[in-house]
Amino acid sequence: MKILYVTPYTPGSVRVRSAGFIKFLALDHDVSVAYIDDGSVAILPANVKVLYKDVDFFFRKIISIIKAYLCGEPITFSFYYRNSLGNFLNSIDLNAFDVLILERIPIHKLNLKHHNIIYDAVDCFYDQVQMLSSSTGLIKSIIYKLDRFLLKDYEKKVVKASHSSICVSKREADKFRLNWGLNVEVIPTFVSNDETSEKNGASDLKFAVGFHGKLSYPPNFYALTRLNAISKKCDDISVRIVGDYAGIKIAEFDGLIFIGYEDKLENHFEAIDVSVFPITEHVGISTKTIESLAHGIPVVVTQEIADGLIWSKKFSDHGIFVASIDEFPIVIDRFYKLSNDERVKLSMAARNYFVENYSPDGVNGRSLMEILKLNLREA
Repeated sequence: MKILYVTPYTPGSVRVRSAGFIKFLALDHDVSVAYIDDGSVAILPANVKVLYKDVDFFFRKIISIIKAYLCGEPITFSFYYRNSLGNFLNSIDLNAFDVLILERIPIHKLNLKHHNIIYDAVDCFYDQVQMLSSSTGLIKSIIYKLDRFLLKDYEKKVVKASHSSICVSKREADKFRLNWGLNVEVIPTFVSNDETSEKNGASDLKFAVGFHGKLSYPPNFYALTRLNAISKKCDDISVRIVGDYAGIKIAEFDGLIFIGYEDKLENHFEAIDVSVFPITEHVGISTKTIESLAHGIPVVVTQEIADGLIWSKKFSDHGIFVASIDEFPIVIDRFYKLSNDERVKLSMAARNYFVENYSPDGVNGRSLMEILKLNLREA
């Protein structure tokens, strides 16, 4: 099967979803990609062909925002999408490919002639900007509120222009259904099995709590204050923060250890005992939570993050502890007091939950292939 994967991001360590899909598809199929280089690290298998790559920079983003509003379009799409991708798609013979997978591309504007277009919505922008409007400054809040008004019909048109649409979680699929009566399939982000392994229990170092993520993202930044408070309530533990902290006054967070950007997340997971995500503003799926579980690291999360995970009758049996932020110190202390054998058991449970639900070998890898094959049969 020949597949063209188009994304407005650099598939890699920051954009786990596109990198995971491309690596999975490239195992058995002929995959080509077109993407915007956003400056992050690209991770692509050697057998994947890069047909087109455009370079992104700050002033192009500003220009795209201005153009979007002049045309009455939401900046949420224009910020990610570049006209160069559309020009590329309209310049080649798309019929040379069996499947087109387009991530967050406004395909209704491109008039693409192809029999099998899969649109990856990732999450529901219409609801995402509502969350962002309440967690940013005044100017951005006004922009996002205006954007939500513009998105009301725009996002519906994008989904309807594809033959199949997918998103990261049931919560997002429910939003598309409730907002517009649209059927969007759930294919969560997944990580390759060969990059992960379960943790072998407690390390000889001081008990460590970990958090990793893009710290310039408002909900993640707000999490730092919560983590700093947690560190002062829990004795004999360290709180390790991985992520670029440029522009952050780290002296204000004296209870946290800032590591900075980590090339290999394996080093971070090797150094911690549990991941914590005290985030209450959340949409889609927490890829950071999935990455932790993939490495056999139990997690402490809020209900907002748990709502984006594949449901389990008892999350704690899988190393997933759901609590309010006020309860995080209690849960962390409870985990700290577990024996090494109990920690190993939870690590294996976390890893097993990941393998079944978020790995290419699990149910979602099979579901993605079914969507590809179904569309081919119907064509």
